[in-house]
Amino acid sequence: MRTRHRAAIGVCAALAAVMFSPELPAQDVRALKESKDVPGLMRLLRNCDGRVRSSAAVVLSGVIRQIDDEKTLARHIQPLIDATLRDPYSSVREYAGRALQHCLQNVTDASVMAGAAAPLIDALNATEVDAKRRRYCAVQLSRVIPHVQQDSLLEQSVPMLLSATLNDPDETVREYAGRALKNALTRVSDTKLLHTGCVALARTHKHKDPRRRGYAAVLLSWLASRVKELDTLRAILDPIRNAAERDSNETVREYAGRATRDITRRLEAADAESNGPAKP
Repeated sequence: MRTRHRAAIGVCAALAAVMFSPELPAQDVRALKESKDVPGLMRLLRNCDGRVRSSAAVVLSGVIRQIDDEKTLARHIQPLIDATLRDPYSSVREYAGRALQHCLQNVTDASVMAGAAAPLIDALNATEVDAKRRRYCAVQLSRVIPHVQQDSLLEQSVPMLLSATLNDPDETVREYAGRALKNALTRVSDTKLLHTGCVALARTHKHKDPRRRGYAAVLLSWLASRVKELDTLRAILDPIRNAAERDSNETVREYAGRATRDITRRLEAADAESNGPAKP
C-alpha cells in the first residue's frame, strides 16, 4: 500500500513539474504566436508569472493587428484595459496598451466605447496612478469620447476631464484630456454643467503656469461661442477681459481677446433687443 502511495505521489509530482515548468509557458507563447491565437494569448495575460504575461503581451500586440473584425476586437477591450491599467509589470502594461489601442481604433460601437470610457476616466483621476498610465488614459479618451453617445456618461465625464485638463501636473495629460473634454462639451446640453466648465476655465487666468493659462484660453474662446446662456457669459466676461488686457502670455491675450469681443458683442445685442427699439 505504501509503495502504491509513493508511486501516486511520484506521478503527481511529475505532472506538477511539467505543468509548472517555466519552459512550458514559453512554448505556449511561441505556439500561440505561430497559430495567431489571440484568445489563447489573452488567457496568458492572466498567468500568475509576470514573465509569461509580459511575453504574451508582446506577442499579442503584434498578432492582434492582423484582426480587423470589429466584434472580435470588441470582446478583448475590457480585459486589455484591465491589463493596461493594473498589471504590476510595466512591459505588460505597455504592450497590452498597444493591443488595446488597435482595438479602440477599429471599434465604433457606442456601447462598447461607453464601457471603455468609464474605467479610463476613473484611472485618469486616481491619485495612485502614475503619470505614464494617466497619459495613456488621456490619449485613449481623446479617441474614445467621440464615439460615446450616452448623454449621461458624457455629462459625468466632463467634471473629471475638466479637472485633468486644468490640474494634472503632466502636460501631455492636460493636452489630451482637453481634447476629450472639448469633444464631450460639444454634445452636452446641461446648462449648469456648461456654466461650471466656463467659470472654471475663466478662473485659470490666475494660474502661474502660462501653458495652462494658454490652453484654457484657447478652449474657453471656443466654448464661449457655443454657450447661449447670458448669465454664464456675464459671469466669465470680467476675468476673460482681464486676461486679454494684462496677461504676459501672447497666446492667452489673443484667445482671451477673441472671447472677450464675441461675448461683448452678444451681450450688447441681447441688451439692445431687451430694451426694444428706441423711441422717436
